[in-house]
Amino acid sequence: MTFLDHNISKVIIQAQDNSRLQDYDIQVLKLLFMVKYTSNFLPADLENLSTLMVENIDQDKLELKKKVDESLRRLESEKLIIKNGNQFIFLTDEEQDVNREIREIRIDRSEIIDKVGDELLYAFFGDNRKYRYGDRHDFAFNTIIDDRPRGQQRDEIGVRILTPYYAHGSDLSQSELMALSMRENNVIVVLPNDMAFLDEMEQALQIDTYLRRNAARAETDAIADIKSTKSRESKQRKDRSKDLIVDALTKAEIYVSGSKRDIKETTPSARIAAAFQTLIEPLQQLDAGVSLPNLR
Repeated sequence: MTFLDHNISKVIIQAQDNSRLQDYDIQVLKLLFMVKYTSNFLPADLENLSTLMVENIDQDKLELKKKVDESLRRLESEKLIIKNGNQFIFLTDEEQDVNREIREIRIDRSEIIDKVGDELLYAFFGDNRKYRYGDRHDFAFNTIIDDRPRGQQRDEIGVRILTPYYAHGSDLSQSELMALSMRENNVIVVLPNDMAFLDEMEQALQIDTYLRRNAARAETDAIADIKSTKSRESKQRKDRSKDLIVDALTKAEIYVSGSKRDIKETTPSARIAAAFQTLIEPLQQLDAGVSLPNLR
């Protein structure tokens, strides 16, 4: 307990000496320490923290929440706390050291795209990699994430998903996206310009890399506990990334055969099925009795 007391008091003292922080920030930091180990029954989110910071019953709740939020932002900027989902977590001195080491790990963008691509395609297709048209025709299809082909590109149709990474590098206009969908004979799926699912995956991969690098390193009980907590955090971030991906796919713009499509279906799998149907039907090959390309 003495060790823990020193670990905590050191953080508080350093925060008090930090000229970039305000007195109110220190109060919020102390509150975060007090609720650090109660997250199972009292999540340390903005709503709960604001409630715990109430000074009198007549206090303006909106102004209070704004004030607490500003303090949390400053504390996070100073790396004294982290945000995991909607919860804010006090960091001990050793936890700060571990988080600093994790932040310095660089994850190649291609690795992030590969991991996110797995989740994007699973949300669209599950384990099925063929599109069933009608009752008896299965179409194999190509898949591309941004500029990264997934597997061999040998089929007549495909789906290309553009993430915010791609959009930031090449700000395509609607007319350019229409032309792309015509030129490639792909369903073009343009995700909203929200980096959250990419950021969550990147942070999870940083944690995973840290844990692998330090698997055999001698450690104290405190570091062992931190690593265990970080392992859980990685899973939480991956789960959130999956949820954010599903949300992004339900809001994505979809381009097929040279036009933007207003697809009403709400689930990712239903949306891509409707898009593929739109891509295939104009060929009129079924009605014409022409054999379909690359059926597998």
